[in-house]
Amino acid sequence: MSANGNGRSKLFEYAIIYQPKERTDANGNDTTPAAILLIEPTRILVRDEKEAGIQAARRIPDEYLSKLDEVEIALRPF
Repeated sequence: MSANGNGRSKLFEYAIIYQPKERTDANGNDTTPAAILLIEPTRILVRDEKEAGIQAARRIPDEYLSKLDEVEIALRPF
């Protein structure tokens, strides 16, 4: 039996965003790069939010795995 109690899949949507840390130059000017949408909003059918988060995390591009503190997974159920 699944976590939602009825064994049925639920619809979730996720996107993966790179949110660079704030940076300033020597004069105190903001030089923070713009956020980048790494994975467009994607719909999946899974049993619960935990499984949705795991599947989304597996889609993080390899070149960002060393910057996970700057990667955001936006996740929402329907």
